[in-house]
Amino acid sequence: MKTATGRESTSTDRLLRQVDHFTILALWILSGVSPSPVAAEPADGRPLDVRTFGARGDGVADDTAAVHAGIAAAVNSGRTLLIPKGTYLVGKPIRVTAHGLKIVGAGAQHTVLKASAEMDRLLYLRGTGMVISRLTLDANKKATYGIHAFHLNEQDSRLEFLRVQGARSHGIFLDHSQVFEIANCIAQGNGGDGFYITDCNGTRVSVCRSMANRGRGFCVTHTDLSGGCWLLDCDAELNGREGLVVSDMAGTPVVVERMWIETNNKPVSLGPNIYDAVRIASRNVMLTKSRISTRGQCPRGPSLPSTWLRRPAGNRTEVDELPGG
Repeated sequence: MKTATGRESTSTDRLLRQVDHFTILALWILSGVSPSPVAAEPADGRPLDVRTFGARGDGVADDTAAVHAGIAAAVNSGRTLLIPKGTYLVGKPIRVTAHGLKIVGAGAQHTVLKASAEMDRLLYLRGTGMVISRLTLDANKKATYGIHAFHLNEQDSRLEFLRVQGARSHGIFLDHSQVFEIANCIAQGNGGDGFYITDCNGTRVSVCRSMANRGRGFCVTHTDLSGGCWLLDCDAELNGREGLVVSDMAGTPVVVERMWIETNNKPVSLGPNIYDAVRIASRNVMLTKSRISTRGQCPRGPSLPSTWLRRPAGNRTEVDELPGG
């Protein structure tokens, strides 16, 4: 074993520093306590804590400047930005156009970024290699979109363990993004669709839930690239319109597998029941191993068996039907 002499750094020293960093991160996630009072200038590789930039997270103070400063520091340093337990009021859109940014909260039930003023989107992402994880984005009926991901690219880009709620329009808007993944996310109580996916290529949406949105649960539309789109192990419930819509895909393959689509369509108390549980108006769509039901007695479109009989060419459907709702 090497022995440190003077300022020489040994392999043992480096290992101990690495273990120390992992220990600090684990303790922070479990306790919500800041890993260091001077985290704004951490040792190499140690995560940044947004509170060291002045964020309060008390649901009262304006944390806009602090959150933006923390993100800028994380982008410049390449370090992860940690957002501890709390509600952080944000009065301007969080706009990130960078490579490799990682933002991690203490869990969607604990860390909330909340819009406090009118804005077009609460979180705007454009770049590569981003990871946004473990927090809630509350548009608070002030932001048009909860998340707008535009040209979010590369396989290591991920949105995971997020809750997006209260947007005036779509909760999660995936726009012209390629080869990335969104997993274990919930879009709930938004004014438009829960997930609106347009012109995306090689996009994988897995283990996500869309519920109680005024629009559709999941909408995949206007894609003409070759990479396709996958919806795997997702759940659409209690949405005001269809649980799933796939349209205008120009032959791009779309795979929907193991999806639970139930009790969508407005209840009679909120308006007429005029929407189908699922609407597919495109080619090369495979819907398989899924369970489907709807609410109401008179959906506007054809019943599900009739849809199977005249589905667009190239489509494949394997569904366990649950009649009624």
